[in-house]
Amino acid sequence: MNENANVSFQKKESMYMINTILEVQPRLVSGGSGKSPDEIVFEMADLILAKLPEKLDIDMALPEMFEPDEKGRINSLSTVLSQEIVRFNKLLHVIISSLINIKKAIKGLAVMSEQLEEIFHAIVLNTVPNMWADAAYPSLKPLASWVKDLDLRLQFIGRWMDVGQPKSYWLSGFFFLKVSSRELCRTLRASTMYQSTR
Repeated sequence: MNENANVSFQKKESMYMINTILEVQPRLVSGGSGKSPDEIVFEMADLILAKLPEKLDIDMALPEMFEPDEKGRINSLSTVLSQEIVRFNKLLHVIISSLINIKKAIKGLAVMSEQLEEIFHAIVLNTVPNMWADAAYPSLKPLASWVKDLDLRLQFIGRWMDVGQPKSYWLSGFFFLKVSSRELCRTLRASTMYQSTR
């Protein structure tokens, strides 16, 4: 077997074994003042919902970032910003709607679907639910760190919208690093060429 394929296979097997061990752990707390899984998930849902904005509003961004230059072109980094906002808004919609639904299901006001049950168990195990991971950027972080990282990414995009183009870019904070870095390089190369012709 190819060495890369072997590593991938072993990683997949290890994750499967770890997930199986986590899933067979007892979910009920016996005695004491421990919280039930329902309470843990409900609290975590409240914390995440309180931390995340409902959406990023591109209309609140500085208008001059989207003004065309003398040739009628919009800055390519502004295009990157608008694409990132769209991607983050899709992710926020998935997270917020699923957390609202899981809170309703815990209260008994909605049916606990298979998808919601998967999210419930992922939150109990402090892992990122598959539904969220599918809508998100690649990450191996546990849930608590992942939410903190998401909040930092949203703050970065929010500052970019409020203040304008940053002096430095958090490259790994982008959804699609390849596209974003290509646009950054184009912009830097164009600005360097402009300065050298002065």
